[in-house]
Amino acid sequence: MTQDISPHSQPDPRLTVLNERRSTPVLALQTPAPDPEALAQIIAAATRVPDHGRLTPWRILEIPSERRESFAAAVQ
Repeated sequence: MTQDISPHSQPDPRLTVLNERRSTPVLALQTPAPDPEALAQIIAAATRVPDHGRLTPWRILEIPSERRESFAAAVQ
């Protein structure tokens, strides 16, 4: 299988997403948060990624917006 990697080829959108991914400090998060349906899709996608470090089972916590500041203070 060959892949055209010339400058004129279109980048793979999956690689673009990975290359542009950034972590955000908890205090920099802003509203609106993902709605419950979007959050469920995000979690479903996250649990399907390879786990070469064998870190599963993961714990996923939803921090309500009214608790964000106290959570940020607790983890700093």
